Amino acid sequence: MNLSTILVLFTVFNSATLILISWLLLTKYKGKKPSKLAQKLSKIINNGLTYQSRLQFLITKRAIEDAIDNDEPHACPHSYKMNILNKEPGRLPKFRLSSEEDYGVVFPTKDEDKANPSWIKTTINSSVNLFPVKDRNLPFPKEVMDNKTFEAWEDNNVDKIYNSFEHTFIGLQSYDISSDKGISLMSFNGLGWHFMKKINRDSDDNKSNNDDPLKTYEKELESAQYMIDLSILGQFPVRQGFVRYGCIAYYNDKYDIIGIFASHYKELYTPASDKAKWEHAKWILRVTIATVSTIKCHLLESHEIIAHAFVIATRENLHFDHPLRRFLKPFCFRTIYINHSAAQNLVGKKQLVHRAWAFDYEQVIGILKALNGSYKFDLHKNRFKTNGMTDVPDEHFPIQTDMNEYWEITHQFVANYLKIYYKDDEALNVDKYIPDWYSKLCKGLKLDKDNDPLCELTLDNVTDMICNKIFNGSAWHQYVGNTIQEYLKRPNWFGSKICDNLSTQSDIQSYIQAITVGLLTGLPMPNIINNWKFILLEDDKYSQTRKVFDDWQNELKAMSLRVIKRNETRRMPILFCEPSTLDCSVGV
Repeated sequence: MNLSTILVLFTVFNSATLILISWLLLTKYKGKKPSKLAQKLSKIINNGLTYQSRLQFLITKRAIEDAIDNDEPHACPHSYKMNILNKEPGRLPKFRLSSEEDYGVVFPTKDEDKANPSWIKTTINSSVNLFPVKDRNLPFPKEVMDNKTFEAWEDNNVDKIYNSFEHTFIGLQSYDISSDKGISLMSFNGLGWHFMKKINRDSDDNKSNNDDPLKTYEKELESAQYMIDLSILGQFPVRQGFVRYGCIAYYNDKYDIIGIFASHYKELYTPASDKAKWEHAKWILRVTIATVSTIKCHLLESHEIIAHAFVIATRENLHFDHPLRRFLKPFCFRTIYINHSAAQNLVGKKQLVHRAWAFDYEQVIGILKALNGSYKFDLHKNRFKTNGMTDVPDEHFPIQTDMNEYWEITHQFVANYLKIYYKDDEALNVDKYIPDWYSKLCKGLKLDKDNDPLCELTLDNVTDMICNKIFNGSAWHQYVGNTIQEYLKRPNWFGSKICDNLSTQSDIQSYIQAITVGLLTGLPMPNIINNWKFILLEDDKYSQTRKVFDDWQNELKAMSLRVIKRNETRRMPILFCEPSTLDCSVGV
């Protein structure tokens, strides 16, 4: 059989698959009986979508609903595979993306906690991506842009999924995050704080940069004290009909937004600017925050660098009955499966990242290559120090309080466990497995083994590294990953594209593509507050390790109550670091 015949048969097979999928999803699936409002908005949405976008949304929705119906993942003891046959460490099978798609990440292919998807699911996912990338850019009619209509549509279409998510923010629908006040709340209390930094006008960078808007617009930005600088995205072109991402937002000492420099227009907009242009600038800011949070902070850094480095080093270098391997088991749960699935279904050409954002595929890969190549690891505990935000009060910057407390609880938990097995640095260094494990971990995190102090194998460094890993998979992933679906629930809250008509909200297709991303990123893993003692070695130290885990769980529960109490006095209550909402590892 020659190559052309194989290609013809493959095309016919995929076409037949698409027809079958369409028949099952578009004609046979029966959900709730829709209300009149839901029917009205559903008709508008369906008319605004390409066939591919509609199909991808339905496939994603059905897959997640099936997982929820099947209680997936199940209760911890049934989810974690503990009867590992080959307990000796060894190299994991891996693959690279094609040369056209490769951005420097090598993906393991077999996860001990979950088998790879069946060939049927793989074929379905690949078939949906046969369609060309086509933007429609049809706006929502004004008469449906109200909470009541969208709540009716959600109740009929995605209510089961939304109700299963752990919401990191309380009552987001009560805040008009498109308003100036809402932008301030979002930037300091919500999805935006991790980019916030205090302005240092005396820094060498500011002094040497003559193109800095702080100099060009000195009068307009005289009162600026804080900033979010995401202008780096402005260098990447976008498809026709869209505006480039990238901006710098400025805030005064009252935490109010006072200006936005839009990279596409190379111009500063303020509340005194033309109203349409100011509202458009705020939309550029919200979409840029969503874009950098999802592609850089969530997909690349949280999943494909930090979680990735840990699970590879652990599975390839630690015996399954090694005390550290057992300890790390919950925090590596399904990481290989999830990252492998993302590589196959999210980041490739004509896949969801390419479609949901306005970049041509060459730019998608260019961005991922640039971000991967320039990545510099740092511990999460240093974030506020490097951004100069340590003196901002809890009322206006609550993340700092909760994040620091969660870090301390996690750090103490790790330290208490390690000291049971390792009394000093020498004990670590003479362990049969740990030196190779730690060396592989530092390499995966792109640390310079000759110059970075974190690469020295000490109890303090190992404690910090493991604490950072747990933090990354729980609190940090909750924030940069799970949070996004909440902000995408309305077309005028957040989005993934910026139309070139002074847009202030998503068009119909961009909205559905964006919430498809949100649905995929919000499916929860097992909660971090759980009975984890089944992973422990039943050795002569079992009573000590059980106590460490019990104490940790009690500390997490007590912290949950303290966060709830603090939320009573905050401008915008948050649950990002509230332990009862946190997963044990990076989710989908």
